[in-house]
Amino acid sequence: DYYKKTSSIYFIEDIAVPTLVVNARDDPFFDPTVHPVDKTILGGGRAPLQIVQTESGGHCGFCFQQVDREEGSTTYSSNSNS
Repeated sequence: DYYKKTSSIYFIEDIAVPTLVVNARDDPFFDPTVHPVDKTILGGGRAPLQIVQTESGGHCGFCFQQVDREEGSTTYSSNSNS
């Protein structure tokens, strides 16, 4: 009941501002099979959304990164407990 009442799927087509949605397939809070492209303008809907789904990132995983000072590269955590 909570998820039905709070899901964005019911108001996603009312979004008027162009929006980028980033979601990870391993996010424990979201069903990886729900990808409402049909609600976007590109999918024939009304919402000016671009939806990007990555393989990993977990929940809030995009907020955490680790810089390897020796190599100068950046790696991103895929810990779904983040």
